[in-house]
Amino acid sequence: MPIRVHGVSLQSLSSNPPPSRRAQRLFRLAPLLILLLGPVAHAEVYKWTDEKGQIHFSDKPPPSGDKSAQKSVAQIKLGSAGPSFNVRRLSPALDAAGASRMPLRLAALTQTILQTGRTDLIPGQYFTGAGCREANPLVLSASEVDFGNGAFNPIVLGAFADAGWTVEGAEGSSVGMDIKGEVSTLRVDRCAPGDAAGNATSGARAYVRMRWVLSGPSGEILYRGVTEGAHDGWTTGTEHGIAIQQALAMAANNLLADTGFVERVREQRLSGSAVSASGAANEARVRWGDASGIFAQRSSEIQGAVLMVQTGQRTGSAVVIDLNGWALTSARLVGNEANVMVIAGKLSLPAAVVKRDELSDVALLRFVRNDFKSILIAPHAVLPGDPVHVITAPGSAGAANTVTRTDLVEEESLAGKQRFQLAVTEKYSGPGAPVFNRYGELAGLISMDPVHAGSGVEGLRMVPILQALHAAGVDLR
Repeated sequence: MPIRVHGVSLQSLSSNPPPSRRAQRLFRLAPLLILLLGPVAHAEVYKWTDEKGQIHFSDKPPPSGDKSAQKSVAQIKLGSAGPSFNVRRLSPALDAAGASRMPLRLAALTQTILQTGRTDLIPGQYFTGAGCREANPLVLSASEVDFGNGAFNPIVLGAFADAGWTVEGAEGSSVGMDIKGEVSTLRVDRCAPGDAAGNATSGARAYVRMRWVLSGPSGEILYRGVTEGAHDGWTTGTEHGIAIQQALAMAANNLLADTGFVERVREQRLSGSAVSASGAANEARVRWGDASGIFAQRSSEIQGAVLMVQTGQRTGSAVVIDLNGWALTSARLVGNEANVMVIAGKLSLPAAVVKRDELSDVALLRFVRNDFKSILIAPHAVLPGDPVHVITAPGSAGAANTVTRTDLVEEESLAGKQRFQLAVTEKYSGPGAPVFNRYGELAGLISMDPVHAGSGVEGLRMVPILQALHAAGVDLR
């Protein structure tokens, strides 16, 4: 693909060398040639910065009247080995996900530098002679620069490992995030004096520019970015292949220093998929009751399964239905949030809002498995007149850490969804609080009534548990 510099179209590096007269004209017009294509002739050019901050390259000195240019002028020898590829190596962020790590996969490494059907590439210069001052095009075979053939994958994986990150190969099958890297620019120079009396030691330097794409478990794009990497082994005997690998490793390392990338990974690890990958089942499996026992016998277990939910300025309750990391709460409580906090005593954990149904006022939460308790689900429906117990999570506003015994008053419907009215008013509980039957089995959830919420004058509304589970998409087997 042609590179355009100030209106001049420069064809692929692999094309035939241009006439010397044309080359001289391009050297005067295009500073990019000096910096990227490397030296191709014995000459001198002047580099300076004008009073507007613009950098200039020319075969003539800067204007004498430009004081800024006179202070910054420097001569560059085109016949020398040229400037180094200097890229700053950034400090990667530490990967502190621990047991809640969501797998990262290196889905693919690709490149756009090698055209389809080409068997070689000219990515830079091959310097020979005394002091490595004689420059010729460097020709590399396709196998040396084809980043999509899998040979370079271990380099990127190793860079992540050296920085304390874990990345799987493309064959990983667990739910996770995929990273794709694409080499969009490659520059390589070699120095081989070929003479013991030469003033330069053999070696090579390389530069890569990479585009990265991070996608989530469902293929959604989480991050796009660009990083660079370079390695200067010009006088250390470094082979050009090793220099390319080192530059690639630095580009991968610099990705881990990108706060945008690190933050998106961290956010995704707090999502439902992250929890699934760290121990939670893909489906919530509930434990069914059998109408045996009494509430008092199970009260300790029940209270250990009730959590406080905090989102923005609001608090409410949730109940653990599966020890693999699943809980139910109020959809109107969590609103449009993707993540909330669940709190039990001094322990706070991020939880993902996996699914919500506002008509039923039910939301399904997913979090990292911890030392909570789960409860039995009532397989049979409660009816008006049945006694029930409403449990409010410790720390919830208004009715913290309370157990309220009451009765179901009547059945009603809201937008075609079944609900029950309780005999107590809203001041005795909050949204998402679980309701248990006389056997200590989960019978329903307190709904945040959009009309009367917070007024304290209307009876509480309860969503039946079977309807709540269905609305949350929980496997009822």
